[in-house]
Amino acid sequence: MIASFVKLDQGQYSVRFAYDPDAVDVVKRLPHFSRRWDPAAKMWIVDAAFIGEVVQGLKSFGYSIKGLETPKPGVSQANWADALFSRMGPDRVDPIFRALTRILHPDNPATGDGVIQQELNKARDKFR
Repeated sequence: MIASFVKLDQGQYSVRFAYDPDAVDVVKRLPHFSRRWDPAAKMWIVDAAFIGEVVQGLKSFGYSIKGLETPKPGVSQANWADALFSRMGPDRVDPIFRALTRILHPDNPATGDGVIQQELNKARDKFR
């Protein structure tokens, strides 16, 4: 059995495999906001932050993986801020952004970091 992965824009992957209830269950165990079924293309769209879990789950059922280096479980292919917002879900984006901005904003002399704050800003804009 083979599962094919293709990297898409916006930190997502397409995942294709022949219908198998166990394989479908692997994808459906992900949080609802991190995956969706595309019926026209007959493929799953999965956020990059969760691709390691899909790979490990499919491998446990004997699947061979094509088109993707095998990531370690829990290691995101996206940057840290994208992975954070993806994992937390859309309802938590604004509260998390506000909390981290208090710490990361360059106006905070003790802990501020302009580069990290910019990464956080870009990720927030993607997930709003």
